[in-house]
Amino acid sequence: MYASTQKGELTMSEVITMKRNNSDENTTLAMLANDFIRKMSIHKICRVQKAGGKAILICFEEYYYRVESAVSLSVMLTQEENSQDAFIIGFGGGHGLLNISWGANESIAKKAYNALAELGFEKDDSVTGMYL
Repeated sequence: MYASTQKGELTMSEVITMKRNNSDENTTLAMLANDFIRKMSIHKICRVQKAGGKAILICFEEYYYRVESAVSLSVMLTQEENSQDAFIIGFGGGHGLLNISWGANESIAKKAYNALAELGFEKDDSVTGMYL
């Protein structure tokens, strides 16, 4: 996936959107975030930011030997009345003159996708217009 930056440069990132029906009203967004963090088993958690119980932003960083660099992952969990949404963005980790990531962005995004799928999230392709 290629996303445009403000300067018109191209940067490689992997964007995945997911949705979970909130049939169990006892499962809060904070509980989901804690379960997700445990499933990810990434030791470097950069930031967890809560916004009034309606959204949680979780940022990870993991070193990938194939690109000799850290790859970043941002996951935004949001709460609506009947559903919870996850926005996954794997980015960074480019190496060399052409800033090639050798699939590291996709790997870290898929790791988050698999962890959220275990928690009942499903891929949501209804969100469009976020990237080129």
